[in-house]
Amino acid sequence: MKKIGIVGATGMIGKPVTHAFIEAGWDVTILVRDSKKGQSFFGNKVRYIVGDVVDTASLKNFLAGVKYLYLNLSVAQKSYKNDFQPEREGLQNILAVAKELGVCKIGYLSSLAHFYQGQNGFNWWMFNLKQNAVKSIKASGIPYIIFYASTFMESFDKGAYRRVSLLHYRVCQNIKCFLLLPMIMAGRWLKHLSLKMATWNLLYREKKDSLLMKQRTTIRNIANTINR
Repeated sequence: MKKIGIVGATGMIGKPVTHAFIEAGWDVTILVRDSKKGQSFFGNKVRYIVGDVVDTASLKNFLAGVKYLYLNLSVAQKSYKNDFQPEREGLQNILAVAKELGVCKIGYLSSLAHFYQGQNGFNWWMFNLKQNAVKSIKASGIPYIIFYASTFMESFDKGAYRRVSLLHYRVCQNIKCFLLLPMIMAGRWLKHLSLKMATWNLLYREKKDSLLMKQRTTIRNIANTINR
């Protein structure tokens, strides 16, 4: 059984990704700050290591025996440029421990939006942080898969996505345009979605030593792709 460690398993995207690995038969270990929160999502289906990306000792405990690593890191909305950032200082800690303990592949969820950095003079520290995170992973020497996601259909009816989708829906109504059809996905992932708003879900997937590829995707594709 393949062993994978997941950072960010209890987040909005991290939860369905973790469930996908569980359903695919992986031996899953997750890094959590609050084990009770993790257990409320995954029960006894995963191994819990209490720790934080700021603490290298807990990272060593977390990655002991792990050969695959999936990172679902983010920038807290109320944080500032000079604060400790999981995708900057935290990522450096993770990569150092991963190299030391022999992790053989990293999957990392980035964002398609950070490619706006530098276009027409646009400059935002958060996008610069995400670009540097990608560079760090590429320079680590560890084989990697980087996912450049725009949106996920599984989360399109939640949070800011929901507000934006309703806005797009109204705009489209006003200018009498047609919405894009939803992509065909596994039925269980669509149960909780509102079908009033549909969109193409695009994801750029970059594999080391290969060309950049574009495809429609679901959360499950992450688990399937890392398995290759």
